[in-house]
Amino acid sequence: MRMPAADDLAAMLKDASRQKFEIVMTAALDQLGRTVAELCRTIQHLQACGVELYLEEQSIDTTTRPGRMIFQLTGAFAEFERSRLSQRVKAGARTKGVKLGRPRIKPSVESRIVALRDKGCGIHTIRKKLGVGVSAIQRVFKEVPWNPAHR
Repeated sequence: MRMPAADDLAAMLKDASRQKFEIVMTAALDQLGRTVAELCRTIQHLQACGVELYLEEQSIDTTTRPGRMIFQLTGAFAEFERSRLSQRVKAGARTKGVKLGRPRIKPSVESRIVALRDKGCGIHTIRKKLGVGVSAIQRVFKEVPWNPAHR
C-alpha cells in the first residue's frame, strides 16, 4: 500500500473543510498519518468537518454506531499509550539527570531583553535585534517585572 504524500493528505483535509465529500474510504488506518499524533490530528479534523471514515482492513465504519464506538475506543487507547510513553520518557530523563526541553538563553541575553523592554521596545523589535524567540522573551517578561522608573 502506498502512503499518500503529505501534499495529498493536506489537499484532502482542505477539501474536507470545504465539505466537498461526506466520507473518506481507505484501506487502513495507517494511510491517514505517519505517526499516532498525525493520525489523531487527521481524524479529529475529519470529525470536526462532519466527514465519516471507513477503514477496509480494520472493518471500522464511523457511519454506524458500533463503528464509532470502536473508533472512539481505539482513540482512547492511543491517547493513553501516548501519555504513558511521555511519562516513561520524563521518568527516564529524571533518573539520568537529563533536562528536557530547550536550554535557557544566557543571563546576559536576558539582561539585554529587560533593558530593551525598559527602553520601550516591543517583543518583535527585541526578537529582531537579539535573534531570540518570542516565547523566550515572554518568559523573561514574566520573570522580571517591568519597572517604569527605568524608562
